[in-house]
Amino acid sequence: MRERIVALVDMDCFFCQVEQRINPELKGKPVAVVQYNKWRGGGIIAVNYEARACGVTRHMRGDEAKEKCPEINLVHVPSINDKADTSRYREAGKEVINVICQFNCAVQRASVDEAFLDLTEAVDKRIGGETQVSADHLPSTHVVGFESQLENKEEGRSEAVQEWLRKSDASSEDDHDYRLVVAAKMVEEMRKAIFTQTGFTCSAGIAHNKILSKLVCGMHKPNQQTVLPISKVPFLYETLPVKKVRLLGGKLGDTLMEKLGINYMSELEKFSEAELCQKFEQRNGQWLYNIARGIDNEEVEARLIPKSIGCCKRFPGKTALKTKQELEHWIQELAVEVCARLDKDYEENCRRPRNLVVQWSVEVGSSNSKTGFLSHFDQPSLARDAMILLCKSISIENSKVKVPIQFLGLSVGKFTEERNKANSIAKFFKPSSASETKVNETIVSDPPVPEVKQEAPPIKTGPMSFFLRNLKKKDPEKNDARVAAPQTSVESDEDEKESVKSDSDKDVETDKRCQGEEEAEAPCPQCGKSVKILDMSEHLDHHVAQELHKELNQPVTPVIPPQPSTSALPKKRKYTKSKTQSAGGDAKKIRSIQSFFNKK
Repeated sequence: MRERIVALVDMDCFFCQVEQRINPELKGKPVAVVQYNKWRGGGIIAVNYEARACGVTRHMRGDEAKEKCPEINLVHVPSINDKADTSRYREAGKEVINVICQFNCAVQRASVDEAFLDLTEAVDKRIGGETQVSADHLPSTHVVGFESQLENKEEGRSEAVQEWLRKSDASSEDDHDYRLVVAAKMVEEMRKAIFTQTGFTCSAGIAHNKILSKLVCGMHKPNQQTVLPISKVPFLYETLPVKKVRLLGGKLGDTLMEKLGINYMSELEKFSEAELCQKFEQRNGQWLYNIARGIDNEEVEARLIPKSIGCCKRFPGKTALKTKQELEHWIQELAVEVCARLDKDYEENCRRPRNLVVQWSVEVGSSNSKTGFLSHFDQPSLARDAMILLCKSISIENSKVKVPIQFLGLSVGKFTEERNKANSIAKFFKPSSASETKVNETIVSDPPVPEVKQEAPPIKTGPMSFFLRNLKKKDPEKNDARVAAPQTSVESDEDEKESVKSDSDKDVETDKRCQGEEEAEAPCPQCGKSVKILDMSEHLDHHVAQELHKELNQPVTPVIPPQPSTSALPKKRKYTKSKTQSAGGDAKKIRSIQSFFNKK
């Protein structure tokens, strides 16, 4: 675990930064981004640090924020079809990811403004080529467990970093702290590159796994980064509430605090693995036992595209959806956005989703969902399938919803790539560049050669094969070219170079070969008559036809099976000759093939 280096990069008030880049006059001023709903100034979804200093929070409405901070600038999110359009923030997030990818590390996007990075291999390469790191390389780095008593925060931070660097010696046997030092320098460079290329600032957390890096990322913001040495995990856990840990902020965290009677992560370490498995099942128990000691084995998945695509809308208070008609209307509106984003995602990533999820809630704090299979990706089909899933899960009587819905969302996931399918048909119509070049070279370099009729490949059985074998024995040099089957394999460049001759020699040899084949004669293996080789095939066909004619007209001797004993069989009628047989004494007694066709 100590060999892994994981970082979390989190953009600072990202929506506000995007709006400030669009409108530079907002820089340095208190800004809040509000939703499209203008009731009481709209709901705040992002607040920059200048506004936070005045007491504005994300849980306020726009009018309330103005009461706290009269000079605040409220920027409304663009809306399409009465719904927020967040495409500008998604595109800005892609710019940041593109910069991060320049540092050759595994990147997993966690949200629009967050990404986990696995720096393990990149750190190994840095250690092999560069080992000197000073405090000047870490101008915005904080280290957990290395705190200074100086009143000046910046001087205290610098002093703590220098102490950490002195204790993190590259020559020591346990060099996990030094690996964090190299990673911290790399993240400093990365954050600087993000600011230079996009104009956005970000914060970061650096540790040995995803959960620890997430924990320390928000400790020093904005535009700062925090490092957590593995030896300082107990120091961090002493005052860390259980609900602050990733994956423990919901029901599992509440159950954990209730059953164990704990409030801080340091209290979880006193429970054994068997006790935790007994109370929270095997899988959860093992995970709780490990995370209490700062151990987490979850890997960073190299994923630059989201696992799901969705959108949602809230209907608070009197705006709650009460009829089936209202549900159908908003399902249609949500499906429009989802399908538009799906089409764009297919163009960029050539993938299609397989699952459709409908989410809804009837009260604040609760959430319900229903999942179904998705086979069509057009807006009408997606809206129809979503409505079917929703109607199966909620109570609707006389087109009225029994309990009004305050939240509605649509999302699609379980993506599968279709790159091979998209390219398979095109391969049949568009030749590769190599084959095109080969054909062009052949057309340019080779002059036109007189066409020579090629004989069919030799028949393995029958008189033709016997004749061709005799020709090979008599004059193999003349007949090898004619008897051999046409070649379909492509020769290599070296073989072509050896076999290519001058253009004039080619034409002369071809003409001689054609004239010789036209005049050559050979005796027929059937009748001994001298026949031209080019006419031999037709001559042999004549012999074959004669043999078939003889076989058809030859009398056939009937095969009489042995008769059983007459005593064991019932007596049959005696055979009597017909009038025609008795009258014509010269008639043949043996039946021929012709009698089968003349029989009435």
